[in-house]
Amino acid sequence: MSEKLLTVVVAAYNCSATLNRIFEHLTACERLDKLEVVIVNDGSKDDTSAVAHRYADQYPTWVRVVDKANGGHGSALSAGFRVAQGRYCRPLDGDDWLDEHGLDALLDRLDRCEADMIVSDVETKNLDTSDSVIKSWELAAGDSLTVADLVPLRYLPGYHAIIFATEILKEIPELDNHCFYVDNEYNVYPLFDVKKLIYYPEVVYVHTVGNGEQSTSIQSLIKNRNNLQTVFFSLMRYAEQHAENTPAVAVARRFACSQLVIFTAVAFIIDSKEGKMELHAMYVKVRDRYPEFYRTMDVARTGKLYRSLHLHGYGLIRLLINAKHRGNPHIIW
Repeated sequence: MSEKLLTVVVAAYNCSATLNRIFEHLTACERLDKLEVVIVNDGSKDDTSAVAHRYADQYPTWVRVVDKANGGHGSALSAGFRVAQGRYCRPLDGDDWLDEHGLDALLDRLDRCEADMIVSDVETKNLDTSDSVIKSWELAAGDSLTVADLVPLRYLPGYHAIIFATEILKEIPELDNHCFYVDNEYNVYPLFDVKKLIYYPEVVYVHTVGNGEQSTSIQSLIKNRNNLQTVFFSLMRYAEQHAENTPAVAVARRFACSQLVIFTAVAFIIDSKEGKMELHAMYVKVRDRYPEFYRTMDVARTGKLYRSLHLHGYGLIRLLINAKHRGNPHIIW
């Protein structure tokens, strides 16, 4: 059997309806001999396992299935990383897919790639409107880069855009179980072992939006706001444990800030009494644990104003938000 260049770990929970779409694109790829697909069925309640095993039976040389008890997105990804056999590895959510043309081009490049991390472009497709946006990065294409080259970027490439060497992913900590937003842990933990990265300006990952049940919907962010705190502190702890790697710490803190920005926005949407209490408690915790970070953290205008008012301006800021958005704070999204 030829060496597998890329393992795609499909984190699958109740994804029987979308696995067919994933394989429609995968089977259009011309270099399947260099590809491995590991479908991790995370305790699905539908027939995800049966559908996955049908594909494994049909394509035994490049599809495998891991059935496990439900542990959440992070648990599914970690299980897939442990068994991956490709030289490189990337996650794929069950409601997204990989572009077959970009995947073929990527596999061609991986044949001669020596980088620890690969960045590629991402297409975001709205399934409700059919609108599509391609995100590229302000990086020199094809050059040998380092994590330090990510630090000055206005927008950081994340979960949908990045691929890591499998040997690195096998050594990172288990991603938080039963927790949303752990894609940020995938973005950060491997960075501390990346010596060389490279940017290929081609769309490989197609990310879908428009599904109200997604973890990034407003309703889900409100419901699972405690998970934003969990991931924030996981990222900060990991950065603190590897403080000697200054560029990776800088990137890790930016991803941590993104969680705090969203948590801050949520706090001004939910019931005002709960929002005031939860936001104050979170900022006090950050201030006490990470005083240097707290003084300089980039938490967007709302968070910076709240901090500048010494955590006593919740009511005023909420009034300003309602006035600006005519009583509909959801518009801040």
